[in-house]
Amino acid sequence: MIKIIFFDIDGTLLEMGKTSMLPSTLNALEELKQKDIKIIIATGRSPLRMPDIELQADGYINFNGQLCQIDGRIVHENHLEKEDILQVLNNAKEMGRCVAISGKKFFGCNGYDERLAMYLRHTRPDYPILEDFSSRLNETIFQMVVAVSKNEENLLFHNTSSTKAVRWSDEAADIIPIHGGKGVGIRKILDVYGFSPDEAAAFGDGENDIQMLETVGLGIAMGNAKEIVKQHAKYVTDSVNEDGIAKALKAMKII
Repeated sequence: MIKIIFFDIDGTLLEMGKTSMLPSTLNALEELKQKDIKIIIATGRSPLRMPDIELQADGYINFNGQLCQIDGRIVHENHLEKEDILQVLNNAKEMGRCVAISGKKFFGCNGYDERLAMYLRHTRPDYPILEDFSSRLNETIFQMVVAVSKNEENLLFHNTSSTKAVRWSDEAADIIPIHGGKGVGIRKILDVYGFSPDEAAAFGDGENDIQMLETVGLGIAMGNAKEIVKQHAKYVTDSVNEDGIAKALKAMKII
């Protein structure tokens, strides 16, 4: 029996660039709540860049697994190492790229980069530049974002040892601790609730969701997901704009 379900946001709960869920998706989530099935949002977004989702979730996984909360209580934190943060910044500068950094109470960039702006516009229209960027480097940083291709990652991570890239877009990379990820965050939350992976399901569409889909007993890829994501799922549903979540939950007899 499924007792908890993890949902990615962009491309899963929300069509990319949209701010509201389909009525079928919202109704499906309400049915889950009525059945006392826990709903956890699992996203690469910062808490400061979350959309106004119409239904209150039981918990949140932000920064691709680096900050996990249940009912407003933090149950897991995992941050980037200062040495690697500085090295990535130096490498990015040599590549002519700007960098966004994320903490609990701040998100912003060290300059304007059109490629990075295009990536950030998928989630919000603004492009915040941190005037106090240098001083923020002394605070806890959970994630960085740089507009690099996969082929450029080796340059970005030159002389680093504890970071990796996760992606939901070809335009940029989210940089997190090497032992982090949505799957790690899911395991932490399952431990708190005392649920097994077989009692958990997850919906996702991006490459950063692969670890999440593999961690739970029922990993479901959206129809709009990349083929590599679908290969790691137990079930593939329709696209986000074709009632994919509601259809999968009904097909699995969860609702």
